[in-house]
Amino acid sequence: MNLKTRTIRKEKKFGAFLIAIFVHVAFVAFLIFAVDWKGLNAPSSPADHKIVQAKIIDEKKVDAQERKLDQEQAEKQRQERERLQQLEAETQKVKETREREEKRLRALKERDIQDTKKLASEKLQKIAELTTLKKKEEKTRQEMEAKNKVEDKRSAELKKQDDTKKSAEQKQALQDLQSELEKEDRVLQQSELNKQLQSLHARYTNEIRQKVKNKWLQPLGYQEGWSCTVQVEQNPVGDVLNVSMKQCNGDEGFRRSVEAAILKASPLPQAPHEKLYQRIVEFTFQPS
Repeated sequence: MNLKTRTIRKEKKFGAFLIAIFVHVAFVAFLIFAVDWKGLNAPSSPADHKIVQAKIIDEKKVDAQERKLDQEQAEKQRQERERLQQLEAETQKVKETREREEKRLRALKERDIQDTKKLASEKLQKIAELTTLKKKEEKTRQEMEAKNKVEDKRSAELKKQDDTKKSAEQKQALQDLQSELEKEDRVLQQSELNKQLQSLHARYTNEIRQKVKNKWLQPLGYQEGWSCTVQVEQNPVGDVLNVSMKQCNGDEGFRRSVEAAILKASPLPQAPHEKLYQRIVEFTFQPS
């Protein structure tokens, strides 16, 4: 567009230049053919003075016309420059708007990629935890089997002694020993399992709380320190069936925002072990 404008300007200037040359050539021709060269030495008459004056007036008109054309041309050039400047400003504004929009779209795309990576990482971590738990359970089972074999062997030995000695006292001691050993085994097993389940339950509850936090939108008037203890009813696949507020120190808007976040987080993360599943899950939600 700038090249076209410069071409138009050059054509207009060249046209004005040709007009000026044409006017001067016509005036010179008029002088050559209209002046009586033979009478140059003769005394000038009043009529000659009028002719010269008319020629001077024509030159002034031509000069005035040239100035007028130059002024018009300058005004057109000024208007054209202003139009081009305005057009360039609008073009720059459109370009900046487009760049801002592209930047915003890139940021959204990057955030989606990061969320996908995070979900994949969490899934892999959960799989690893389940694998570790299964290995621990298998190890515990094998240890118990080995221990049972030892106890069976010991029991067999005690029984053999009992059969040999035919002693009621030894029989009673054997029974007491077996009972005590079984009790100790059950206590050890249950204690180890409880520790593992408690750790997994804490992590599972934290996963639910984190997903709800990701879906939570801060309401107007929110203050730091607000929290709500909630009970969430769910089915085995994590679908939220009902939400109940047990205790909340925030206003009504905050309570509604917490309830909405829980519903948006459905389905909730599934329990990593069938023993951890609870139809009613209770936890405290505190954004800050």
